[in-house]
Amino acid sequence: MRVWTDSIGLVARGSNALPHEQTTQLRAYAFDLRGVTRDLAKPARAWQRFDADEQRHETFQFPAVGQGDLLVSPTDVPEAYLSARAVHLLVGTIEPHFALLEHLHTNNMDPLVFGAAERDARLRHACQLLT
Repeated sequence: MRVWTDSIGLVARGSNALPHEQTTQLRAYAFDLRGVTRDLAKPARAWQRFDADEQRHETFQFPAVGQGDLLVSPTDVPEAYLSARAVHLLVGTIEPHFALLEHLHTNNMDPLVFGAAERDARLRHACQLLT
């Protein structure tokens, strides 16, 4: 995201158990962490396995149920972020991503969207409908 701006904000599920050194490093890189919650019991962890054909498989250690507990909702987005020019959607499927995009557009935000939108034709189409 630094291609467009020096100001980058994160919206994610976090934990008070995240090591201080890591949050300090993120702040040193000028990441705005106001959108990071502290509601997880511990930081998310997943094992990554790559097949010979480069397919990635994740096995979550925490939360054990997988990505569902890591999803962010529109109310997690700080008001200060609603003027962002671009967003990168990482965790989730089309339904939570579409809810986030609807929230952003409702707040007069028309961002460039990266991440899942590039991989999911339905989300790409939804982005086009909202613009």
